[in-house]
Amino acid sequence: MSPRFFTGESATAQRGLVLPRQISSRFGFAIWVACCACYEAYLQSLIACDSQTIEAFRLALDQLRQTGFLAPLSTLLCRFASEIWYFSLSTQLAS
Repeated sequence: MSPRFFTGESATAQRGLVLPRQISSRFGFAIWVACCACYEAYLQSLIACDSQTIEAFRLALDQLRQTGFLAPLSTLLCRFASEIWYFSLSTQLAS
């Protein structure tokens, strides 16, 4: 994964996911497909914080767990927890 992914340069990170997504989809690399879905959900969570984003992220994490490849899971779960916390906080403040 490009170091730019974690620097907040989401446009660069999105472009960096295009090729792995195309290759994994074309050749059926389940781990790559799951990882791309997780990182795409991670990026989306940086852009929008709502219940749909959280659900999509949760589903992507579940897909990754099913592959058995858990190397990036800690980082992704940390972002997921942050997303839930932020959504909860913003919901409470709005009411």
